[in-house]
Amino acid sequence: MDVNQGEIERVFTDNNIDVIIHGHTHRPAIHRETINDIDTIRIVLGDWHDTAIYLRVNDASEYELLTYKQ
Repeated sequence: MDVNQGEIERVFTDNNIDVIIHGHTHRPAIHRETINDIDTIRIVLGDWHDTAIYLRVNDASEYELLTYKQ
């Protein structure tokens, strides 16, 4: 299951934010969209069963999802 797009747009707009990081929907990814003329980023973290998917942010606010596997 994935998120409801209308709800995502409402959260961005109502909270005047441009980045959301949320828990897994079994589809880890970085989504970039324009909502109400604002460039937004929605980052979905993966599950933590056999691997861990985590987020790295550098000084330039560039986002990268990485996988850690034991």
